[in-house]
Amino acid sequence: MSDAARHEEETAMLNAIRRTWPDCPTGPVRAAAGGQHHMLFCFGENPGIMVRVARHPGSESAARLQREHGFLLSLPEELPIPLPLPVPRPLYAFFEEHGLSYFAYARLSGEPLAPEVWSRLALPVRQSLARDFGGFLLALHATGASPYGPPADDDWASLYRDAEETVFDHLPPTVEARLRRHFEAFLAGRLDTPATLIHGDFGTTNLLWDPNTGHATGVLDFTEAGFGDPALDLAAFHASFGDLALSDTGYPVDSSMRERIDFYEGTFALQEAVFGARHQDAAAFAAGIDGVITRFSR
Repeated sequence: MSDAARHEEETAMLNAIRRTWPDCPTGPVRAAAGGQHHMLFCFGENPGIMVRVARHPGSESAARLQREHGFLLSLPEELPIPLPLPVPRPLYAFFEEHGLSYFAYARLSGEPLAPEVWSRLALPVRQSLARDFGGFLLALHATGASPYGPPADDDWASLYRDAEETVFDHLPPTVEARLRRHFEAFLAGRLDTPATLIHGDFGTTNLLWDPNTGHATGVLDFTEAGFGDPALDLAAFHASFGDLALSDTGYPVDSSMRERIDFYEGTFALQEAVFGARHQDAAAFAAGIDGVITRFSR
């Protein structure tokens, strides 16, 4: 998307928000980093109010945003152990059927913990941050730990089918064969997978920290949250920050969980490629294909 087209899209969204939010804050507004499915704006300062907007109104993007809003509203009632880090608390929401969808929350303090930031930190700071985020996961995952079987239309089986339709023809034969074995071994053992309340995308810029104190300050983006395998959150954290960081969380990881972490990590690039294929996003598709080839050429 060109800069002019992006500016036009942002202006249209801001005008729509102002029309539909009676108490919309006045003052400076800036666009922040969003994602594949949403746009993000910061209204005001100190600390300001964040507004997450569905990038494609009336579509999957809007449904995901509405689901996240409901999850965040119910989260305090679900937890046997209070979360040790702040999460977004919705202040206002607007969901129009087949149209504009957004919700607002008070901006959390801190900065995104990107991998390039992590790599420059001193070891004691990394250890402190890993413990902070490990404690958050332990509290979140304390809800609903029980075994479950795969649903009739399992998400990972669906991803496998989508990949067969959109991605496999673009892979070298040896990479395709390894990827098939990767999925088939996992899907055959799904009955032993536990379910807890999970974040669903626990890595990189969804994790906030304070450079002055070296401690975690919050967790963002619960679009993928729900009941699932806790190994998925650990896989996202491991993919972002590595083996030592995972060990420093203090989270107990047995051999079964380690195998599941490896499986989920092996799907991250594939998910990007499938997304690119489904949404005609050439850059996401190319990046995903490159990631799959790199992962399964080893």
